Amino acid sequence: MAGVYRPRHLERTVLYRVLFHHYEHFLGEYESRFEKEERLLMFSCRTRGCCPSCHAKRLEGWGEWVKEELLLNVPHRQVVFTIPKMLRIFFKYNRRLLGSLCPCALRSLTLYFKVLTGSELMPGVIAAIQTFGDRINLHPHLHFLITEGGVDKAGLFHKGPRIEDSRLAQIFGREVLADLVGRELLNPEWAERLLSWRHTGFNVHSRVRAKTKTEAERVGKYMIRPLLSLERLSLDEKEGKVCYRYGKEPGEVERMDYLEFIARTTSHIPDKGQVTVRYCGLYANAHRGGGCRSFLRLSDSAVEILTSPSGLNINRSYH
Repeated sequence: MAGVYRPRHLERTVLYRVLFHHYEHFLGEYESRFEKEERLLMFSCRTRGCCPSCHAKRLEGWGEWVKEELLLNVPHRQVVFTIPKMLRIFFKYNRRLLGSLCPCALRSLTLYFKVLTGSELMPGVIAAIQTFGDRINLHPHLHFLITEGGVDKAGLFHKGPRIEDSRLAQIFGREVLADLVGRELLNPEWAERLLSWRHTGFNVHSRVRAKTKTEAERVGKYMIRPLLSLERLSLDEKEGKVCYRYGKEPGEVERMDYLEFIARTTSHIPDKGQVTVRYCGLYANAHRGGGCRSFLRLSDSAVEILTSPSGLNINRSYH
């Protein structure tokens, strides 16, 4: 017997109610309280990631495709690349820079593998760009789902080396700063000064491991999750606040007025045509379609970073 269709009643959700009742007020105050607002995409976001409902449906289909068609039957690891807070402002007002983060991270990873293995290994990489943190705040960062190893030029798969997060973070930091300096957004002296600090703000986390395709699918779906969870949203109508639970403890709740909530949510809508999920290396379309991808050349600075006792060479030229 076929199941009975039960409407989801999206109009009853906190997200819908806040936008329906307060969006006009939000537009009236936006210029004085926030920055210029250009658009709002509601429940027809066309895979733009701002609607938890339709994104959840897309997520299930994507996960099935990844598991059945894309992932190799090898262990995978999630690698998260984070940038310093002081650099986030560049990515807030110039979203095209978000696209440059992926090549920076991919170059860093490839160079790291080549130094430690002595060979050019091509891993499979699914890269996801996220702009939001647990509190719906601005937090541009990358999630990579990578194979634990890669294929050499002869087509043989080799297990990759253990990732030392601090060393990989140093290479990633240099790649990002070199990109910003090359775009004349930073001067080389300021970039070198940042790299000389004990805590630069660049961070890599690679402890999440997926042994099976099913586990890798679960990690991948977490990487491209929507920015909001409807289950975590609630209203304090007496105080006129939207409450967003970001942790497990009772006090781990972000409280915002209606307009602040709308501003935070809409600020994470990707630009039209902006790619937020990319496939690189063994998982790139060119490689899966029978083509080949050239390997990145190893720079002297990467060798010095990986082999020096401190792991840091602040004398690199940015030009």
